[in-house]
Amino acid sequence: MSFRFGQHLIKPSVVFLKTELSFALVNRKPVVPGRIL
Repeated sequence: MSFRFGQHLIKPSVVFLKTELSFALVNRKPVVPGRIL
């Protein structure tokens, strides 16, 4: 199951939190290892 973000398809492997109304995904290249933003 993929997630849609605008015109992009998001792989489930980068989604770390999913609720009924939203989802959160990891950065492509985090500034600090282990941090989300």
